[in-house]
Amino acid sequence: MLGNDQPQAATPCEIVPSREFYDYDDKYLLDAARVEFAGPAGAGAHRRDPPARGGVLPRRGLQRDGARGFPGRAGSGRVYINEINTIPGFTSISMYPKMWAYEGLAFPRLLERLIELALERHASRQALRYER
Repeated sequence: MLGNDQPQAATPCEIVPSREFYDYDDKYLLDAARVEFAGPAGAGAHRRDPPARGGVLPRRGLQRDGARGFPGRAGSGRVYINEINTIPGFTSISMYPKMWAYEGLAFPRLLERLIELALERHASRQALRYER
């Protein structure tokens, strides 16, 4: 998910380990696990109302928890909110930037968007603080 009041969903993806389990070696040393996406590129990008199976429930969880910015999701028959982080990983193996790159949102633009969302959220909180 990406957004504040109108979060957008990326196409779900899954890490397919190169061995029986996705362990430390597979994640950090072997560089052999692959990523499979649940739909065609762009299937989730810029959706204002993601489908129930992969977006509305995570979005409701996002809104319920008061989170903003970029919590993640993954699915394999069930909808999961992977985790809510202040900042998810941005390493070469991190899923969040891979999901948005798949949607056509390149890494530099993703970073710009996250900064825009943070500034938007800050301005909104400041407005609430000083309104009387």
